[in-house]
Amino acid sequence: MPRILLFLFILCACFYPGSSFAENPSREVWLLPLTITDDNSEIRYTYQGIGGERSGRSHGVQGKVWLAGADPRSVKAQITVPSPSLDSIAGDMLGSFGKLLQGTRLPSVTVLIDRIQNLCLPQEIQPGKDCHAIMQGRVQFGSLLREMQLPVRVQRKPDVFLVAGEGQLDAAAASQSVALNNLIDSASFSFKLSLPH
Repeated sequence: MPRILLFLFILCACFYPGSSFAENPSREVWLLPLTITDDNSEIRYTYQGIGGERSGRSHGVQGKVWLAGADPRSVKAQITVPSPSLDSIAGDMLGSFGKLLQGTRLPSVTVLIDRIQNLCLPQEIQPGKDCHAIMQGRVQFGSLLREMQLPVRVQRKPDVFLVAGEGQLDAAAASQSVALNNLIDSASFSFKLSLPH
């Protein structure tokens, strides 16, 4: 009888959530808040110029990711992406109008993530088992504020969770210049964000 009691005690200890006898992957959480910088993020863009497709990378990205509550799925984020100077693209797309816009900068793009639909728990994301979710929120470009939904993929890497996605830009009359709106509408972007684990 004592041996049976001892066996039951060990069995319970191994599976008890607070036990040190066994690993409990369900205790893994998102390591947030996190400050977003160029070091842990990468945002690239492409656009159609007169001479063909052009591409580049945004620098000076700033933002933060945090949990809005105890729920590990209550992830929110705010990201500000500086737009490139028109000096480098005016000649490609705007032709003679480019001279009028030299030195002009497009407004920064601010992305506000209010909710991530279908976000997996950290322990559910394993090598070869990615998480496919949808970021929902708003995008602000100058005085323009629009709703957004962006599909993303979350992968587990050796030291980080890699969040990646891509999409199209939408000028939506952001400027009175038809040529400039055409430039913005031709653009697409991709991004990567590394979250430690």
